[in-house]
Amino acid sequence: PAYGQLALFYVVVVLTSAPLFVALTRLVLRDEKPGLFYIGWGADEWRTLAGWAVLCAIGAGLAAAFFVLGAITGALAAMGPGPGILLNILGAVIVGLVGVWIFVRLSTLTPATIDLKKVALSQGWERTEDDFWPLVGFWALWLVIMIVVQVALIGYLTPRGVFDAYAGVTTPDDMIEAQYRANEAMLKGYELSDGGNVARLVVGNAIGFVVLILTAIAGAIAWRMMTDTSAETKPTPAA
Repeated sequence: PAYGQLALFYVVVVLTSAPLFVALTRLVLRDEKPGLFYIGWGADEWRTLAGWAVLCAIGAGLAAAFFVLGAITGALAAMGPGPGILLNILGAVIVGLVGVWIFVRLSTLTPATIDLKKVALSQGWERTEDDFWPLVGFWALWLVIMIVVQVALIGYLTPRGVFDAYAGVTTPDDMIEAQYRANEAMLKGYELSDGGNVARLVVGNAIGFVVLILTAIAGAIAWRMMTDTSAETKPTPAA
């Protein structure tokens, strides 16, 4: 029953996020200051959506490839507790490293698209080649901050009863029943007749909005730092 509302929610998020990303990126890259409430839609927003669609397609392809690899390593794990488990761990490590490499290389696609006025997949990919490791550190720091915030707030932002549903689980059948209980608790957490649910949802969405803003600014700053040629083109003072 929640699928329709969830789909509508994601459509609204995407359609409101694109102008926000565009406005913040223009501010960082070109010092174009938006008004107090920026609600615009033009070529930059369409290109941004196209770039996000490309990222989603790449992510779906990676997920499919990783699923196949996981099935293979899972089958290899049946070889026994020795080589099978080692191969399974090795496969998981390879999958993680490939995923990090691809998405770090594509992490500036949105600001590059807005800056170059086209879906700059190849340009963003090529430009991050020399700055890969600084970008890894840049985004790793950002990820650590987000994880700390999430861990600190997970108890409040998770609907009541979700964690309690898994208490006393000892068998696979217990886990299945616990999952049903957790799903029911999660759905109850979206009942707007409960004031506590409303407060929790407002706080959660406000945090998501702040994260979106900071992510847009961080990506634009990374692209600006990689493409800033002012130091290279500055005239050398006469001797």
